[in-house]
Amino acid sequence: MIYRIEIKENSLTEIISKIKGVQGENNATILNFTFPEKIATLDSNLLNKYIIFNYKKDGQEVVTDPLQIVDNSFTIPASLTGQEELETQVLVKKDSVLLFKSEIFEIILGESLPLELHIDFDDLDVLNTVVEQYKQAIADGSSEIEALKTEIETLFTSIQDAENKRVLAENSRVEAEENRQTQFEETLKKIKDLTEAYNSNATKKTEDFNKNYDTKVEAINSLVSSAESSAQSASSSASAAAGSAIQASETAEGASQAIASALSSAQSALNSYEKTKENEFNTYYEGKKQEFETVKTNAVSSVNTAKDTAVSDINIAKTTAISDFNNNASGYEKKHYKYRVVITEEVEALTEYELPCNYKVGDNSLEIFYNNELLIKETSEDMEANYREVGETGTISNKVVFGWNLPIGSILNILVKGDFEDEAE
Repeated sequence: MIYRIEIKENSLTEIISKIKGVQGENNATILNFTFPEKIATLDSNLLNKYIIFNYKKDGQEVVTDPLQIVDNSFTIPASLTGQEELETQVLVKKDSVLLFKSEIFEIILGESLPLELHIDFDDLDVLNTVVEQYKQAIADGSSEIEALKTEIETLFTSIQDAENKRVLAENSRVEAEENRQTQFEETLKKIKDLTEAYNSNATKKTEDFNKNYDTKVEAINSLVSSAESSAQSASSSASAAAGSAIQASETAEGASQAIASALSSAQSALNSYEKTKENEFNTYYEGKKQEFETVKTNAVSSVNTAKDTAVSDINIAKTTAISDFNNNASGYEKKHYKYRVVITEEVEALTEYELPCNYKVGDNSLEIFYNNELLIKETSEDMEANYREVGETGTISNKVVFGWNLPIGSILNILVKGDFEDEAE
């Protein structure tokens, strides 16, 4: 049995075709693989490929070691072809590094047809003659049907001997063998139908035979004589077929060409269908791609617009705050003082920080701007706001406590409402 298996880049596998073999033709099942040109950006022809199998034996699961695939082909050993089915996975490595694993897929191993029932259909004329005799025997109700069946089986065996020799010369003609197998199944069905007809009418035919014994004996003797003659003719034909294997191969060539023509037509139809589906998919994909690009463009535009609006609002607020501070500070009386401090050493949170000026605790004489943002003064000790004044209400102080670390480079703009330098304790 030959499997053709395509390994795809997304780890999926597809069994393109499988050709059933016959015992004596294929010693084992052959797997022919097709790999992507590139695997993990590397040329797949330069990579090592392996296959592993999983199957059940005596109720226990068995997993094989990785077995190497050579020239994209692998012959399943006889020790595994006895299994009804095998779970299979393909591995691809670069040296000892695993680059790729396929999905797990199943290989179904069916039994070959019984060897003793293989028929050389180059000798179908002889077989059809025997079948007609078989029909006539049933019609006559012969009690010696079993003897005739034995003659047919002997004929089958003789023909099979010739067939086995011919197979050696036609091992490469697997496609022609499929057609031969189909013809065999049809003939086998005819014989099965005739046997069922005989079994259903055996009793009646036997009674008729007993009533006309002398006539039936003569008919049977004549039938046996004809069967012997046909068997001898079949043996001669089988011997001739055995000595003319090459000539039989030429005869099978016609059947092979007919099958090849049918397969070509089917392949053309399949290619047309695949092309149609590919065009439909490409059209659908391009439409969706355009929709995505439109949505993405709109989304990016919306985000940029929102960002620009937010930046603009922030800049306006920042400019307004600075302007308000400068305008208010410039309009104060001389007892309103401004100080600007650049932090040169980090100020730790919740530690007292000394200002460059004095203020009166608790009378709102002190305002502090951090990087141009007005800070909120906290009156309790839980520091929920930005800073806390240090000292008793009504006293003069030059210290505050911030609720977070002030990094180096921070800028403090300090506004003091009043002159408290002479009032320092």
